[in-house]
Amino acid sequence: MRKIIYTLALLLAVHILSAQYNQYLFNRDAPFNYIPTQWADSLLQSMTPDERIGQLFMVATYATNDQQNNKTQIETLIKKYHIGGLIFMQGSQERQVQLINHYQSFSKTPLLVGMDLETGLGFRMKNTVSFPKNMTLGAITDDNLIYKMAREIGRQCRRIGVHVNFAPVLDINNNRANPIIGTRSFGEDRENVVAKGKLFMEGLQDEHILAVGKHFPGHGDTKVDSHHTLPSLYFKLDRLDSLELYPFKMLCNYGIGGIMTAHLQVPEIDKEHPTSLSYQAITEILRYDIGFNGLVFTDALNMGGVANTNKPGDVDLLALLAGNDVLLFSQNVPRAIKKIKEAIQSGKITQTEIDEHVRKILLTKQWVGLNNWTPIPNSNLREDLHSTNNDILQEKLAKASITLIKNQHDFLPLKALDKKRIAAVAIDASIDNPFLKRLSHYTDVDVFAIPRGSSQIIYDKALEKLKHYNTVIVSKHSTNYNIKKKFGATNASIRFLQKLDQKTNTIFSFFGSPYGLSNYNLSKCTAVLVGYEDTNYAQEAMAQAIFGGSAITGKLPLGINQLYPACWGIDTEKVRLGYSLPETEGFIADSLKQIDSIVYDAIKKGALPGAQILLAKDGNIVLNKSYGYHTYKKKQAVKSSDLYDLASLTKVSATLPILMKHYDKDLLTLSTNLSELLPFFENTDKASITLEDLLTHESGLPSWIPLYRILIDTASYDDKLISYRYRAPYTIQIDRKAWINRNFKYKNGLFNAKGGIPVGENLYLSTPLRDMLLDTIKKVTLKPNYKKRYRYSDLGFILTGEYLKASYDFEETLATFYAKLGAKTTGMNMWKKYTLDRFVPTAQENFLRKKLLRGYVHDPNAALLGGVAGHAGLFSNAEDLAKIWQMYLHKGSYGGETYINPNTMELFSKQIHPEISRRGIGFDKPDPDTTKMTAFSKVLPLSTFGHTGFTGTMVWADPENQIIGIILANRVYPNDWNNKMGKMDIRTKIQEAVYRSIQSTEKQITPLLIQPEYINPIAE
Repeated sequence: MRKIIYTLALLLAVHILSAQYNQYLFNRDAPFNYIPTQWADSLLQSMTPDERIGQLFMVATYATNDQQNNKTQIETLIKKYHIGGLIFMQGSQERQVQLINHYQSFSKTPLLVGMDLETGLGFRMKNTVSFPKNMTLGAITDDNLIYKMAREIGRQCRRIGVHVNFAPVLDINNNRANPIIGTRSFGEDRENVVAKGKLFMEGLQDEHILAVGKHFPGHGDTKVDSHHTLPSLYFKLDRLDSLELYPFKMLCNYGIGGIMTAHLQVPEIDKEHPTSLSYQAITEILRYDIGFNGLVFTDALNMGGVANTNKPGDVDLLALLAGNDVLLFSQNVPRAIKKIKEAIQSGKITQTEIDEHVRKILLTKQWVGLNNWTPIPNSNLREDLHSTNNDILQEKLAKASITLIKNQHDFLPLKALDKKRIAAVAIDASIDNPFLKRLSHYTDVDVFAIPRGSSQIIYDKALEKLKHYNTVIVSKHSTNYNIKKKFGATNASIRFLQKLDQKTNTIFSFFGSPYGLSNYNLSKCTAVLVGYEDTNYAQEAMAQAIFGGSAITGKLPLGINQLYPACWGIDTEKVRLGYSLPETEGFIADSLKQIDSIVYDAIKKGALPGAQILLAKDGNIVLNKSYGYHTYKKKQAVKSSDLYDLASLTKVSATLPILMKHYDKDLLTLSTNLSELLPFFENTDKASITLEDLLTHESGLPSWIPLYRILIDTASYDDKLISYRYRAPYTIQIDRKAWINRNFKYKNGLFNAKGGIPVGENLYLSTPLRDMLLDTIKKVTLKPNYKKRYRYSDLGFILTGEYLKASYDFEETLATFYAKLGAKTTGMNMWKKYTLDRFVPTAQENFLRKKLLRGYVHDPNAALLGGVAGHAGLFSNAEDLAKIWQMYLHKGSYGGETYINPNTMELFSKQIHPEISRRGIGFDKPDPDTTKMTAFSKVLPLSTFGHTGFTGTMVWADPENQIIGIILANRVYPNDWNNKMGKMDIRTKIQEAVYRSIQSTEKQITPLLIQPEYINPIAE
């Protein structure tokens, strides 16, 4: 009677306290309650009493090769005691599949297989995927990502024969000293725990994997580990109801299939028994009050929380009497079965009650598909488990979790890179970690590492070096989740952060639990970020977030202190190129591999010795690959950091953006005359040529002028200068069918080896040639009716380049422009910054510089202008060039700064005179008439704009698909007349491979012959 009164009082109290949640109760049942019951009912009726009791047990087993004794024991338990299921603990995926197939083959009733896979298979199984910890997931605001992750875990469970995942953890972690929950919890905010738990549950159960919420009634606010002893919760019912119980009530309402009961001492619920053995906790609260009608699992019965005070077998019976359906990790099944039989005989439990438990177990087996069990295939197992989808999810989850908790003056994402001297210091890490590597892709960053166990002297030396920087990125690695070890916040790192110069803008990135940040004085930091885990994915994501390569949207899953409470986080926008997998942006990876075949075939056939290929989509670089070697000698492989001579890409990547900025500032218009740009042309037939004429190649000017010819001393040789057949003295080949007189000499005093205007390695012009160049152009004859004709010409951009050079230091202006973008390898005369081995050679030039050209511009006119010209002279790697073109694609903005007005960008990139040519203003474009041969494949949208370069380069930007493509090659090696790249349609084939890989069905594409932008006029 006393027990009945106590129970009624308890239920009344919980009901009153739960009134506010009543609208959620009993809305959805466990999923197996919605299926036909014939199979389960029929099987139950055919079972003997012993077989029914056996179904209650889920026994621990191992998939390691050294567990033969365990295998024999399991075989006995299946055959003799009819156990209902197995929980696999450790092992390999192949071995586990073998064992499951083996055990299922002779089990009379199919076995229910469970695992603890809170973060995926890697939680228990070697060489498999581990997704982020729940604390990391708690920071993510994109619900869809967590659902997708859980569904992928569910898919992998099914693939290896697992039916039950003992996840999600629904404990609210509001005790930072908790030794067992910690990062396994979604955090301390109850609504966030519910939201994430629900998504995790739905992902699993949509794959027909039973989700089991744990650890009921809530293990988050404990200080001891229930694996070893019994934790206690001394809270009143109102606190328990509003906090610990809340996620369980909500998930039961949402239809979770299973609940695991925890080994906890909660006197307000049951003064005598742990909650896992408590009738009041399981039957009265979980089943009656909350209304849960799914499957109830004990936590492992070998854990110290219950095993220390109860004998094997006894504890199983107590758990069953409390209301548990499944007895997990029983230590003595035969004795437990004996105890249960005795309890039936004595009336402590009825056969009907046993049958109710068993019926739910059988319904669960039917729901997970065991009524139609077939052996699990072992072939292609690793491939199936390690799909690209895993990497896509890992990448997205890491980016979405990064949390910015402090951002003074909106310092992040980093802006004005040209004004920043940046250093990055990784504490307790190596110099080659992914974080430091990725930071260096965004701009010049000097990187340092302080390995674990370094002395104070090492830290002091680092502090001294950092005084020369105005921005320092400090990252803390090798963290842990132990409060006694300060969560990895070492004393050395705490002092280091404290001692950094106050004048330095410090960005602190902590790869660990937010609790660890409470050990640091963050007041001196300009920005503070949390990465939660020290994985490669987290490090990549953090680096991108700092520079704005990805947006920051994470929120703290738990509070650090009053300044940084739970759910706090500062959002930032994506403002720069990021990095992701091709599949993340919708490419079909296997189809994209066609690019490899195209490039390797081109190398094999001598079209080019090597190349860089870059592809970006939706603001993320998905491919940045290097192929082949610098030369056919195969001594130096091409690296992504190597610089190529961009040739005519200079026109649209150097001259044009500065002209567009002038246009925006009203310093010129498209109708501005050449005589206004360069007064030298006043009172000439070229005075009225407009800027628009020059940029659209409608000026009537010839393709180019061989300026070097003017420099030759005509008295130095007999007969003519060039012959179109090989014969003495025409023995120096300068084109496919052209040879120059070997006796020629340049005018006396023009060149020297000591100094002046650099033309080549150890070769200088003694006198500037600008006036001579302009005078030569002034004298050329214009094409008649040039206003209605298109004729590609270098001279238009040479002239606009000279206008810019006359306005200010063009080379320095470009350097500042590229530095702001973070395009550190892009610029003119980059041999001043990098050693020559960083440059991919162009041609062996025999008539001017008489050397293999490396680091010095290939175009002879640009060389004679000191390497700074409007038509050629730019060097870059593909990655830095992409930053310019992403700025174009983003309508003139990049890195949080607007460089070009969006309207200007639209005007210059569209076809401007359809009746005359395909071209935009400066930019080349696909031709609407697909019968005409251009460098653009007809698969490209007409909105695409780009350009090609004589050395073997190409870039295009596709606004419709948000794609950037870059091809950098030195097809002119070893000489200019190697035109195999054009004949083999390399550039168009690469474009077609790109667009095929984002199409569901491939178009039939006829390859188009690529015409070079200009033909070397030396042979004309």
